[in-house]
Amino acid sequence: MAGETMTSVESINSAVWNRLTAIIQKEKIGSAYCFTGPEGSGKEAAALAFAAAMNCELKEKFPCGTCAPCIRIGSLQDEKLKLVFPLPGSNKKESITTDPLKGLSSGEQAYLHEAVESKAKDPFFRIRVPRARKIMISQVRDLRRTAYLKSESSGRKCVILFQAHTLAMGDGASANALLKILEEPPPNTTIILVTDYASQLPMTVLSRCQQVNFPPLDDETAVSILKEKGIELRTAKFCVKLSDGNIHKAMMLAKQPTDELLSHVKEFVQTMLKEDAGAWKSISQEFSRMAHSSPQEYRMRIAMAQKWFHEAYLSRSGADGGVGTEVFVDDIAVFNRNFPNANMKGIYHSLDVAALAPEKNLYMPLVLTNMILDVRTRLAGTD
Repeated sequence: MAGETMTSVESINSAVWNRLTAIIQKEKIGSAYCFTGPEGSGKEAAALAFAAAMNCELKEKFPCGTCAPCIRIGSLQDEKLKLVFPLPGSNKKESITTDPLKGLSSGEQAYLHEAVESKAKDPFFRIRVPRARKIMISQVRDLRRTAYLKSESSGRKCVILFQAHTLAMGDGASANALLKILEEPPPNTTIILVTDYASQLPMTVLSRCQQVNFPPLDDETAVSILKEKGIELRTAKFCVKLSDGNIHKAMMLAKQPTDELLSHVKEFVQTMLKEDAGAWKSISQEFSRMAHSSPQEYRMRIAMAQKWFHEAYLSRSGADGGVGTEVFVDDIAVFNRNFPNANMKGIYHSLDVAALAPEKNLYMPLVLTNMILDVRTRLAGTD
């Protein structure tokens, strides 16, 4: 499994990977990096591969996926590797010695155990602990306590912070605490911040990191990744076309029956286009429940609606979106006739605000009602 994982990661983006391997070959490994780019562009997988490559025993081609350090890091079992990701907040006041994992419920702990195992098997799997909003200051304090300890094994320690922009949420205390570590980096340690939203991090933090930019995955690479996971070629191509280079979205799409998926998208869009307050209330309630119980599916549904309006925009402009399905063609033609002045960028933005709302712990029924009203306003071409 480790060898297969490393092969997939190397093919994500040759220019980015060549830069990372050159850093190791020239023995110019820095103390802090920020891996940034759009969601689903392979940043987390690349960070894990970089950690393995820094410790790989085969210097001709690394990470080899077969030496002891590669296997241990690939299975997320190496003491030199520490993963940090958003956790749910605790009602208890955090002290300097608070264990960040003790505040988790038994269900959250069970999820976390399974999620780490899933991440070890599939580096493209994204860990999202239920109710998690940000990286807590207790987690950074725990990192500070352990990062300066001398490792019993040889090699370079690596700390990876997933969804690192959440450090800055609230009063930004977590980001300030991390800044102290970045200012006095632990010896023989590399800290990697992985984020879709680098601009949300304080400049004081970013300025102490070497930035590595990841572009969206190209279709060929994304299809190849899905095929490695046993997805049939035609389905893989269809899901990739709908995902806009986001491998997380493509994998989620591939798990659902195509007809059912497209039916949900069609119903959601048509509800927003109709003057039907009852239907608006129903869809708001449904999506509010989904945002709480299945946030990944919620984001995927919103993203699919954005894709629908993007296809409508392309059709209006005379461009071919190439989604690979005729399901939306007639509906989009009717839409463009009925709403020739629709503010498409504004509609996309309204959906984007709703997509990000669960991470901000906002009241979802109100968020979704406002989203529908905003879309209705922008159908007439106004802001």
